[in-house]
Amino acid sequence: MKNIKNNQQGLSLIELIISISIIILIMLAIYSLALYSMKVTADNQFYVEATEIANQKMEHIINLPYNSVGLTSGIPNGVIPQDQTVRDVYHVHTNIKYFDDPYDGIESSGTDPLGNDYKIVTIKVSWQGKFGPKNLSIFSKIIPRTEEM
Repeated sequence: MKNIKNNQQGLSLIELIISISIIILIMLAIYSLALYSMKVTADNQFYVEATEIANQKMEHIINLPYNSVGLTSGIPNGVIPQDQTVRDVYHVHTNIKYFDDPYDGIESSGTDPLGNDYKIVTIKVSWQGKFGPKNLSIFSKIIPRTEEM
């Protein structure tokens, strides 16, 4: 019998193509992960800025005199615009309404002579994120210094 030696040196063409394909797939996966990570980071930055805008607006409203807390074209009437665009990215929508607290009676039932116990301010900030439209809302009660206005 003859000794058949299997003397392979180097890689065959098929092994080379498979190896290159695996390396390309791994690199594409890493590239996709890096892109996704950058989009998530950008979305988080938008969210942080939107939170900052909403908090600043709410602080401004809280520091106004009670009678000025209202919309320029709404009820209650006041000095706050209902809609604004900030930094050309964020749409800020402010809603202010009177609230009749049932703790001291309700105006509609005749147990409370005044139905405007305090005001509720809601601020909604909207923007176009990397993964679609996003928004956040915050609210606060604005209570007058006297019992009722």
